Amino acid sequence: MNSNFRIIFAGLALGWAGLITPSFANPVFELVTGNCQTPTQLRVAAMPASAVLDKLAQALGFTVSFRADADPLLNAELSAPATELLLQLTHQMNVITVTEPDPHCAGQARIVRLVTLPTGQATQRIESVPEGLQRYRQAHGMDPLTGAPVKPR
Repeated sequence: MNSNFRIIFAGLALGWAGLITPSFANPVFELVTGNCQTPTQLRVAAMPASAVLDKLAQALGFTVSFRADADPLLNAELSAPATELLLQLTHQMNVITVTEPDPHCAGQARIVRLVTLPTGQATQRIESVPEGLQRYRQAHGMDPLTGAPVKPR
């Protein structure tokens, strides 16, 4: 057997065993939403962070603004309450979250807004942005929480 064949065969065997994820792998997004007593479960593979956050926002009922410099591919298997799951998923990103008491789960909070910021941009406490200023910023093409210009989609 020549050495090139051995390397290719070894790479395929590792890929089949699930030990490596090839760059051409199909994106995977599986979500099982929890409730007050059971955790939310997420399995994601080879999917851009922006797409994962968009899907989570739709499923969990929050808004997201993705302004990060990079859009890394995420690979994760997590099981936690939804708010904690989002924080675990974005722990290496510069994010701002807005939470409110969850009306369905006494004593628990839920995320209502998540903003990813470029690396190095200072975060601010969302509670310090008055609602009137948020409306003004939104009406003038800015992110209501950060004041950053919103890029047209």
